[in-house]
Amino acid sequence: MSANITLFDYQIRTLLLDISKDVEYDDDNTLCIDFEFFQHDTMEELYLVQLDVNINDKTASSAEHALHLRAELEGYVEVRPGLDNVTLRHDLVDGAELVFNTFRGTLCALLGQTAARDYVLPAVDFQEIARETSTIEVH
Repeated sequence: MSANITLFDYQIRTLLLDISKDVEYDDDNTLCIDFEFFQHDTMEELYLVQLDVNINDKTASSAEHALHLRAELEGYVEVRPGLDNVTLRHDLVDGAELVFNTFRGTLCALLGQTAARDYVLPAVDFQEIARETSTIEVH
């Protein structure tokens, strides 16, 4: 991850969490992540990162999974001025990873009080996701 970015104003905008009390916790979960970037109107080096994280979102709540989660996260990242498009994209993707990793810690603390206490969001290589996605739009 790049040390050339700074995360500001991280917030959980939406958090929907369902942990079944009838099913033993199962660590076989499906994680889906989507992210977008929005450049600040007046500060060129400031970007809003919006991140959607879903666990078992395609699985019916009646299925044998103890955990269903939907989270909408956001945070501002500041990048260095004058970056070329390739470096900017790289730094913004690292910013999305910063938002995600901050949420990993928050979720771990929250789940510690539940039947899913042993679940930890896996580490995710956001640069790999970016390589698989031909375009990353900055709005």
